[in-house]
Amino acid sequence: MRGIVDRLEGNVAVVELESGEMAEIEIQGLTVSEGDVVHLEDGSIVVDHEATAKRKKQIEDLFNSLLE
Repeated sequence: MRGIVDRLEGNVAVVELESGEMAEIEIQGLTVSEGDVVHLEDGSIVVDHEATAKRKKQIEDLFNSLLE
């Protein structure tokens, strides 16, 4: 299942899932940031670095188009 890290609360990532639901996933020992695209697999969280970079670029391009 895919999602976006909405926020971090201590050792927990609050993830907005594709379905729109929110899930709380323990991230102790992992490097996860707000806005990261993640995959949830068997109760663990895996960051999709390529999808995260693409998403951040799309957001940056959209923001820049608003400034033009």
